[in-house]
Amino acid sequence: MTDSKNAQEQTPEQTPEPTEPTGRIARKQLRTTATPRQVWDAWADPAKIAGWFVDEMTGELVTGKEWTWTWKKLGFSGTGHIEEARPPEYFRNRWDRPDAPPMISEVTIRTEDGMTVMDLVESGFRSGADWDEEYEGADSGWTMALGILRHYLENHDGATRQGMWAQRETARGPADLAPFYRDADALARWLTRSGSIGDTGDPVRLQLRDGSTVTGEVLARSPREVCISWDEIDGFLTLKMFAFDPKQRWIALDAGSWRFSQAEADALEAKLGPALDRLVAALDEVPART
Repeated sequence: MTDSKNAQEQTPEQTPEPTEPTGRIARKQLRTTATPRQVWDAWADPAKIAGWFVDEMTGELVTGKEWTWTWKKLGFSGTGHIEEARPPEYFRNRWDRPDAPPMISEVTIRTEDGMTVMDLVESGFRSGADWDEEYEGADSGWTMALGILRHYLENHDGATRQGMWAQRETARGPADLAPFYRDADALARWLTRSGSIGDTGDPVRLQLRDGSTVTGEVLARSPREVCISWDEIDGFLTLKMFAFDPKQRWIALDAGSWRFSQAEADALEAKLGPALDRLVAALDEVPART
């Protein structure tokens, strides 16, 4: 864990000039009963950020240092440059890109009315219709991630997460997919026997195709994705849609458990793939909306 008493004694000379934000901006806010120190450590401690977000983090959340985030199941890593860090209150990170302006992520942590409030601002998203998918996907992705973060902090802080992931390529857009992630009849065509998914904070009870249940609440919802807690496995399930470029979309099931063994996680992951195959087939049978 990064020790703020040792790592945060920064002089003005040690703080680089901030990179100016460019492009479109995504803004998110998290309110939690966790302390500011818990929220900070959830970013700064490699073991804790792996508990809710990345698969692995190396480096330090310290001014002038670098850190690398890795998602093993996606085969993707990114290295950020910490332009300023003042735990447990603020950090600014720069992600350099070879073909575009840098992405700037700023996180501010404060207390308000007895709650801890975390504001996340990310800039550098390219403008224009060709890049709507990039911006909307990242904006939605942060909504899902912060829903998981709140649940992790308030129920599983410090626990080890076993992750499960399955994805399939699709030509369909968010408007086509939305009913299949929420409505009872559409969910029953690929994932469930019964149940639907409502708004953020609503209770959820799904019966899956194999007879098992998912009981919990809606942790986050966007026009293209939804994340629910999964009490039976002390975990969560995210129904995702994302894009690597404007012409390549993917649908995915992202699940995690804070009590599963690796063998249990592998068994659940094996079950996710066929469900996505059924979803692809169901999407192909309905008229396109986009």
